[in-house]
Amino acid sequence: MATEAARRLIDCDREGEGDYHGAPYRPEHPATAADPRGYVRQEYAHWTKNQ
Repeated sequence: MATEAARRLIDCDREGEGDYHGAPYRPEHPATAADPRGYVRQEYAHWTKNQ
């Protein structure tokens, strides 16, 4: 379930509907597809740091 939710977030960010940080990996980067949950962790870490 968590991986599927991560893929939905990535799709949303790819379509431009999301507000993503993209460092070190942008939504279209191959590493994002290989580790979708890692992408979510990256984005969450950025979000929490800036709250």
